[in-house]
Formats: sequence, structure tokens, C-alpha cells
Amino acid sequence: MLENKTKSTDPENAKLFKKRKSAESDNEEESKELKPKRACSSYIFFATEYIAKLKPLHPEVKHTDLMVMAGKKWNEMLPAEKKPYDDMNAQDKLRQEKQQKSLEEKGYFLLEDGSKSNDEKNLPPQKRQLSKAKQSLSSDQEEPKRKS
Repeated sequence: MLENKTKSTDPENAKLFKKRKSAESDNEEESKELKPKRACSSYIFFATEYIAKLKPLHPEVKHTDLMVMAGKKWNEMLPAEKKPYDDMNAQDKLRQEKQQKSLEEKGYFLLEDGSKSNDEKNLPPQKRQLSKAKQSLSSDQEEPKRKS
């Protein structure tokens, strides 16, 4: 019951509540899972490396504080010091572009481990279950009919 003594299921109250998305009707989820990972920025490459070095030296410091320290260090760095991370960023952009082009041409792209993006093992768990269910349904329908 709401404050005005009406039920939340009444049609006039429907606009007060968010509508749930139906997973089956949402085709955007499928297209999102097939997209290559975005390229990491130069700063992300730096921060990952910098925090990995700081963490063992300062185990008591929170991760958020380490991120603040990394941000301050990044802002103090000269462009020449940032160059290795800019190069990593450029390589990662090339990887993303190559994977995107492959996705558009072939419908899949190769991951870092050499497997295809649409292989069963690379699907999220929910999609794996759906895929198995579809396969079992199609195999049940394709069984040869016995002659009497």
C-alpha cells in the first residue's frame, strides 16, 4: 500500500515505478558482449603499474588512497616520462581497431589467448546456458524418424 492507500499495482501508480527490461527482448546485450574491450588510456597503464609497486611497500594504505597518489604522480610527470605509457596506449588502440575490424568482417575477433570471441567458453555464464539449451532443443528436433 502506498501513502494514498492505493496499491502499487494500480494503473495510475505504474508511472511511479521503473519498468524492468526483458532480457529476451533486449538485443543490445548481445551486441555489447561481442564488442572488443576498449583501449586503456595511458594513465590506466601507469596507475596499474604504479599501484602494483606501491601496494607491497604500503599494505596498510587503502586502494583509493593509492589511486590518489598515482594521480598526483601522473600530474607531476614530464611528457618524456609518460611516453612509454603513451606507446602502450597506442598499441592498445591498434588492438581494439584490429578486433573491431575483424568483428565487422567475420562476426568474431580473436582474443589475447588466441580463442574466438564467440567460442562457448568465452560467453558469459547466462549466455552459455542459453546456448546449451538451444543446442539440446535443436538436437531433439533433428533426431531421425523411425520407419514403422
